Amino acid sequence: MKEIEWRIFLESHWMIGLSVAITGILFGYIFGSFLVPKLLQALTEVKLDKKHPLYLALRSLIRYSFFFIGLYIALHALSVPPQFKQHAFLYMKVFAIVVLSFSLAEVAAGFFELFSSRNGGLLSSASILSNILRAAILLLGCLAILQAFGISVAPALTALGVGGLAVALGLQETLSNLFAGLEILLGKKVKVGDFISLETGEEGYIEDINWRSTSLRKLNGSTVIVPNSKMSKTTFTNYKLPSSVVYVNVPVSISYSNDLPKVEQICIETAESVLQAVYGSVSKTKPTVRFQSLGSSNIDLAVTFELKEITDQYLLKSEFIKSLHAKFKSEGIEFPTASQNKPK
Repeated sequence: MKEIEWRIFLESHWMIGLSVAITGILFGYIFGSFLVPKLLQALTEVKLDKKHPLYLALRSLIRYSFFFIGLYIALHALSVPPQFKQHAFLYMKVFAIVVLSFSLAEVAAGFFELFSSRNGGLLSSASILSNILRAAILLLGCLAILQAFGISVAPALTALGVGGLAVALGLQETLSNLFAGLEILLGKKVKVGDFISLETGEEGYIEDINWRSTSLRKLNGSTVIVPNSKMSKTTFTNYKLPSSVVYVNVPVSISYSNDLPKVEQICIETAESVLQAVYGSVSKTKPTVRFQSLGSSNIDLAVTFELKEITDQYLLKSEFIKSLHAKFKSEGIEFPTASQNKPK
């Protein structure tokens, strides 16, 4: 009779433990689905899409947290030998630290990237910074695991320091690229999304700055990979600093027989017409014409007008040249020829 009662007692404890664990999972899914959107809206003041990395990471963190809380209570409810329970709590604790460390790292990186995208002038959203943040959280998780196994953290840190010095000597080039990448970002001379032109002639948008290299996406869709150590030493032009507004010069040559004030007026009107057609409005800064030199059979000038983006130059130049050529022909403006000479 006592054996049957003891068996019923054990089975009831197992049922209670299992019920608590399942309840924890259910609460995790409920809170993860209903609490995360409200929490994110309160913290970020924006409504994030359910597929956003931050939304997914925070939902996973909450679900895992409730799961481990339920599992912890379930283990307490079980009637098992103390030694078994002690080992079960230890392994559960280690497993919880591993899982929650990864989840927390993704949440922190998600918050960082969201903050960076909304405050581009303060921090860059380059992956090198978010990866450093992830690594820091995972390192703290590793230290917590050592502490859970009863290993003193101080000697471990000392061993990591000595080992880190040996690794650093063998990874000089890698560390050089890492610190060069940080130097590029912290110098705030370039960030993800900027359009730059390298001294080698390569140009494109900064796609990412990671621990090793800077990715430059060219206008033809290809990608140029530049090691950070070289990127920090090269000369480049950033067309987004101090603003994205830039000016383009279009050189023009005309013959000496033309009326220069008339040519100037035609160039300005044509530039304004092209800007209106492409942008839908004319910029506040009026196009300018500057006569530059007198050649043997030509007068050289440059037409300057404002662009909203440096990449607009190709379309605007093309449209301007076509329109100006047609306008010059209709107005009788002559282009220089080899047979024409400068009047004496």
